[in-house]
Amino acid sequence: MIVRDNKDTYIFIEQNHHASISGEFAFRWKNALFLGKDFRPSVEYAVCHHDLGWKYVDKHPFWNDELKEPYDFHHFPVAAKTAIYRQGIDEVEEKDRYAALLCSMHYSRFLRKSNDEFAQQFVKQEQRRQSRIIKYLGYLNERLLNFHFELLLFADQLSLYVCLHEPGVSEQQVHPFFRQGIRLPSNTGGDKLQIKWQEKNTIQLHPFPFEEEFSITVLQKRVKKNKIAASGIAPSYANSSYEEILYRFLPM
Repeated sequence: MIVRDNKDTYIFIEQNHHASISGEFAFRWKNALFLGKDFRPSVEYAVCHHDLGWKYVDKHPFWNDELKEPYDFHHFPVAAKTAIYRQGIDEVEEKDRYAALLCSMHYSRFLRKSNDEFAQQFVKQEQRRQSRIIKYLGYLNERLLNFHFELLLFADQLSLYVCLHEPGVSEQQVHPFFRQGIRLPSNTGGDKLQIKWQEKNTIQLHPFPFEEEFSITVLQKRVKKNKIAASGIAPSYANSSYEEILYRFLPM
């Protein structure tokens, strides 16, 4: 779950929906900038479904007793998180092995440096999965694989940027995740993406690696803190309605 603390409310965005926003960025990526066009359907599938394991988990938010706030994706317990990751990659692999390879690389990157025993076990299992998939697929062009992985990371980061911020956020309020910017895929003509809020719900980008201007819709739930205190987090979330927030993206 992606969670924003907004005074007397929490704003929740389910991670599988965040992934679908990432997929929108991949779908709109300039064809001229896409390397290995035969792989494009698999790459788009990976980007759109990289958080598939959270699809049902996020329907029931959990309360973090230590921090006295809802669990977000960053603080979710590692043992549970790795099981969710694995389930999601398994489901992706049933549909598309190359997509599963990219998702496995993506999650392994998160946990590779962790000393947690569950994280280490997950990374080892995913290394075996990656080797198995590569053996099945045969020869893979490392340059293409790296680009496809970079595109997944970029789309994931840009979607997180949108989901973790209030519309029209100032530079001083940018989340620590993005203080160093968002790295662009290597063939995009730049190192880091420049982001500028033109209006509250309009975002300008440079360079602009998409075919044309476009809009996306973010689904979120706004849940009152006093409601959670009175009724508990799960029923409060279940009884709250989704809001649709529209964002427009255009060149800087």
